[in-house]
Parts: sequence; C-alpha cells; structure tokens
Amino acid sequence: MHLTSDRIARQMEGFEILLRVDRSVDIEADRKARNLGWGGRRLLSHAVLGYLLQRTEEADELAAKAEKFLREACLLGEKPVDYEHGYDEGMRSAALAYVHWLNTGTIDRGALQAAADGLRDYCLTRKRLERIDAELLSPALLFVGSYPLIREIAEHRSWQPTQTSGRNKPGLFHGALRIALAADEHERDSLRARLRTAASRKLDPWIDRGHYDDVA
Repeated sequence: MHLTSDRIARQMEGFEILLRVDRSVDIEADRKARNLGWGGRRLLSHAVLGYLLQRTEEADELAAKAEKFLREACLLGEKPVDYEHGYDEGMRSAALAYVHWLNTGTIDRGALQAAADGLRDYCLTRKRLERIDAELLSPALLFVGSYPLIREIAEHRSWQPTQTSGRNKPGLFHGALRIALAADEHERDSLRARLRTAASRKLDPWIDRGHYDDVA
C-alpha cells in the first residue's frame, strides 16, 4: 500500500503528530475510561497510515500497541460510555482480527467469529439500518466474511444488487451483496476483483478523511 506522491508530504506531518500522541497514550488511563476498544481501533488506523507512508518500524510499534488494547477490551467485555450493543463488540473484534494478522501473519478465528456475531446482533436488532450504515459497515463485513449476514440485511430491507434496468447498483454494500450471492467461489473471486477495482476510486477521499482502516 502506498500513498500517491502528492499526498505524502501532507500526510507525513500529520503522522508525526499522531505518533507522538499515540506513544503517550497510557493503557491504564484508557482502561479506567472504558476506552480500550476505541483507542485500539485508533491505534490500528494510525498504524495503517504508517504502513502507507512506508514508516514500517513506527507502524509495527503502533500495531503491537493496538493489539494489546483491543485484546484486553475484548477480554474485559468493555462497554464504553456511548456503548452500542453489537457494534462495539463487532468492530473491535474485527479490528483485533486484522491487527493480529498484521502482527503475526496468522488468523485469529475466535476474533473473526466474535466480530461476525457482534455485527449480526447490531445489524439485525436495529429498528432502522439505513443504506449509509450498511455502506460504512461493508469493509468490516467483507473482511470478516459475513456473507450470510449481508444476505440477511438485504432481505430484511428488500435491497437488491441491481437496478430495475438490470444494471448493478453502485456502492460498497451492493458490491458486497453481489459477492454474498455468488453461485460458487470462482464467481466470488471474480466479483471481489471487480469490487477492488471499483473501491480504488474511493481511496483518495478515504485517505483525506482519515479512514485508513477502510483503505486497508
């Protein structure tokens, strides 16, 4: 992963500031504030920015710290002040699975399952799940491989992957839905490749908005 050359200078200065702040963050303070999950996700996001900038040593440092925060949040069953049932469990477990893979190259299947369970609880118990919510959750749903949940969300909301004209609907969620509805793994691989191409057009705005975890 690399940033385009015209963004490196802008992002490098910001990364230096984030790195100083992240190094000062104390796990005890975040534990008392019930902030380990959010703090771990923030550290992971900044680690991804470090990898984009090819600051590998510092990114590795932040990724290791992120896993420590996220794993403890999961073990404690942390409920932050603005706790959202299912969402907090799902997103922090998805982040833990990803950062564990970055740190070790191995898959934490327990974290993946916890992420799938949490996201399912969140998505299917909300009275209203808007399209924008599903769009924002799509990177996590795809990473976790929650294809049955993607199909359930679409069925509950009567969302289709195509327009009445027969053309594919735009957006990450509808791309994810087409993957979830694939007839076999060969078709799924082809659709994943197409979605990666389509998502590449979103990378610049994601980077500008600081959505580095989505970039990953």
